[in-house]
Amino acid sequence: MACKATDPVTVLPAETLKGTYHTRTLASVAGGVALSLALAFPALAQIAPPGPRIQYPDGAVIDDPERIYGDDADGFSPLAIVGALGLSVNAGLVTEYSDNVARMAEGQPLSSRFESKDDWIFRPTAGVAFERPLGRNRIFGAATIGRNIYARNHRLNSNRFGVSGGGDFQIGQACNGQVTGGWSKRDTQLGSFEEVVASQQTRTRFGGSVGCSTMMGLTGRVGYNRSSVRNDTDDPNYDRTFADVDSHLVNASLGYRVGLRGQVGVAGSWAENRYINQIIDGEVNTNEIRTVSVFGNYRIGNSLNASGSIGRTRLTSNTPGSVGFSGATWSLGVGYAGPRIGANIGMGRSVNGGRGVSANYTIQQFYNLSTTYSANDRLRFSTGYSHTKVDLRGIAALPETEVASQNVNNRFFVGSDYSLNSFLRLGLDFNHHRRSSTPSNFSYKVNSVIFSIKAHL
Repeated sequence: MACKATDPVTVLPAETLKGTYHTRTLASVAGGVALSLALAFPALAQIAPPGPRIQYPDGAVIDDPERIYGDDADGFSPLAIVGALGLSVNAGLVTEYSDNVARMAEGQPLSSRFESKDDWIFRPTAGVAFERPLGRNRIFGAATIGRNIYARNHRLNSNRFGVSGGGDFQIGQACNGQVTGGWSKRDTQLGSFEEVVASQQTRTRFGGSVGCSTMMGLTGRVGYNRSSVRNDTDDPNYDRTFADVDSHLVNASLGYRVGLRGQVGVAGSWAENRYINQIIDGEVNTNEIRTVSVFGNYRIGNSLNASGSIGRTRLTSNTPGSVGFSGATWSLGVGYAGPRIGANIGMGRSVNGGRGVSANYTIQQFYNLSTTYSANDRLRFSTGYSHTKVDLRGIAALPETEVASQNVNNRFFVGSDYSLNSFLRLGLDFNHHRRSSTPSNFSYKVNSVIFSIKAHL
C-alpha cells in the first residue's frame, strides 16, 4: 500500500463525462496505480515524479485504480469530486456483504467486540462540489457526508464527514500556483492497525506550490504541505492516541521539457513526522525522511502515458535505539485511456511515515494493475489486482508500535457498472483480500460483494 503526503490526486470516476475533456496530471495517470495506494499510506509522494497536465478527448475510458480497495479508501479520496463549472451534487448508497468484518485469522475465536464475524453494511453518502474560473484563476471545493450502518455489529456504526477546497492562480505569464486544504473524519481504515476496533480517524491538511517555466523548456516547482492525524476509539480498552502525528513536507523539482510530450528532471523532498504523544526521555519521538530522485514522463499519442522515478531515501530518528533506513526508492507507472479500454499498471518501492497508524514508518514494495472495458455507452466491466509487501518499523521503547513486523497483502476485484441514464448509475463488485502477517495471528482473508447506486446532478 502506499502514499499521500502532498496534494491529493484527483481520480475521475470510471464513467465518461460526456461533453467534456478529461484532465489529469501525468503523474496521477501514468503512476495512478502507484499513487492510488494512498488508500492507507500517505507518503509515496516523496518519490512520485511531477508531471505536466494532459487532456484526454471526449469519450476516452478512464480506469479507476482505487476501485480495488472497495469502500476502505483513504480519508481524503471521497473529497476528490470533479464537478463541471458551477455546482454538482452527488448522492449514493453502497450495500456491502462481508464474510469477515472482524478481520479474524482462520480458527480464531470471535472477540467479544463483535456480534458476528460476517455482516451487511449500508453506506449512504451525499456530496456537493463546485469549480469556478476567476479570470485566469480558478477556485474549487467539495463537501461530503455519510454514515456506515452495520446490521449486526452496531458498535462499528460511524459517520463520515469531509470538506476540501483550494484554488489555482497565475503569476505573470510564466508562473502558476495552487493552494489546497481539507479536513475529514471517518472510521479508521481496516489496514491501519492490527485489530479492528470501533474507532475514528481525523485528518487535516493544507499546503501549496508555485512553479515557473521558461521558453527554453525548464520548469521549476516548490511546495509545502502540513498535515495531522488524530485517532479516537469508542472502546475503553484501547487507546490509539499514541499514533497521533503532525507532519511537514517540503519538496522541489527542476524539469526539462522533452519535445511537447515529455519531461525529465531531478526532485528532492524533506519530511518531518512528530508523534506528539510518544514522549521518550523528555523528547517527542520524531523522524525525518529525505529523498533525492531523478524522474521522467512521456506521452505517446493522446492515450498512452508513462512516468517513473528512481532515487535514494534516508530516514533518521531522534529516538535512541530506533532503526533508520537508507536505500533506493523508485516508482514506475503506465496509463492508457482509449475509446473502449482504460488501464493502469504501477509498481515501486517507498518509505513512508506520518500515517497515523501503529508503526512509526514503513518500507513498501508493490505492483498492481487494473483495467476497464466499455461494452457500450451504458455498460462497463472492470478488474484489478494488487500485491503489496509492507515492512513495519517501530521502536522498542513503545511496544505498541511493534505489534507486527510485516504484512503481505494480495487484493483482487472484478466489477461492472450500468448507467440507467445520464445521472444514475448502478455498480456491482466482488472483492477478495488476503493478508499474511508476521506474527501469523494477524493474518486473514475476506471476501465482499458490493452493490452501489449513485446519482450525479
